[in-house]
Amino acid sequence: MIGHLVAVVSYVVYVLHAVAVGTWHVCVAAFRPGDTSHPAIVEFPLRCATDGEIAMMASSITITPGTLVVGTAAGTADAPPTLFVHTLFGGSREEVVGGLREMETKLLRATRGPRAARDVPDAPDPGARRGHHRHASQPRHPQDDATTPDRRTHDDANARTEDDR
Repeated sequence: MIGHLVAVVSYVVYVLHAVAVGTWHVCVAAFRPGDTSHPAIVEFPLRCATDGEIAMMASSITITPGTLVVGTAAGTADAPPTLFVHTLFGGSREEVVGGLREMETKLLRATRGPRAARDVPDAPDPGARRGHHRHASQPRHPQDDATTPDRRTHDDANARTEDDR
């Protein structure tokens, strides 16, 4: 019980710290001459299982200045739920995913308890099959498209064609 409470408080402090650091980076970039941003979009497969965990993870990312969840993909039998995250100050793909993975681990400790979070298997690495993240200024390639028949983004699943109207 005490361990779970400590994990919840630790997660809240972690997110507040991430918000403060993100705010500082955005403010510095706004007043520094030249372009200091390195925007990128990364695919982040989740270990979160419930709708609540996924929503809290997406909210934690989006509330942090300099990051934004731009898309989601529902989990399938072969793939976990996935978030597509835009980062304004992206380093390497591994750095971005590492920071997101740290946030997710702390969230899972807060929602499931410290012991249960240790038993969560690692999510597959999308970089192993796709290479690295795509900078926002780079053109899209067909292999970057996550909207296959089995994995449609939320917007695609709710989109209507002219015939449907």
